[in-house]
Amino acid sequence: DDLNVLQTLANQAALAIRNARMTEELRTSNRNLARSLSESELLYEVSSGLNQGADPVVLLKQCLARAREFFGVERASVMLVEQESNTLITKMVDGGPLLLDGAVLSLGQGVAGGVAKTGVGQIAPRGAQDSAFQRLKPRDGDVRQLMCAPLITENHCIGVFNVTNRTGGEEFTPRDLQLLTSLAAIAAVAIEKHRVMQER
Repeated sequence: DDLNVLQTLANQAALAIRNARMTEELRTSNRNLARSLSESELLYEVSSGLNQGADPVVLLKQCLARAREFFGVERASVMLVEQESNTLITKMVDGGPLLLDGAVLSLGQGVAGGVAKTGVGQIAPRGAQDSAFQRLKPRDGDVRQLMCAPLITENHCIGVFNVTNRTGGEEFTPRDLQLLTSLAAIAAVAIEKHRVMQER
């Protein structure tokens, strides 16, 4: 009888463990599904503005604002390559002031400069403490985390889309970088469209 009781308890424990594992797998699946849906909605919303002929500057501001909201960061910014000087200069910021004496990075300098040179996105999980990070202004010291994606048009990098400091403290992930890269692709089209309009 004792053996039967022990066997019954063991079976119940195994069933409870299996149920707990299945419940956690279902929760994880639901979280991933919700995240995928949110990502799709974000990209659809921003790209719709591009397809409907929205003002490129307004669309770019929307990209920054939505990126800041989606990733839960303090700041989002766009830096563009100045071809004549071969440097990277901040042109637009959401979540902070655009400094009139903004920092200028040489291509290959710092995290963002490296992204502009290689055309490959990068995550700096330690922000200003990262060995590749370049401090050029006093406020640069408050960068705890940084994620940068290239702005690419016609296989050419024209700048960098940055998001800085998650307010909740969690780290950026490769999936986050993939999404930011998709947003940057939309932003790059808006920037190129604005350039063409200015040249007319």
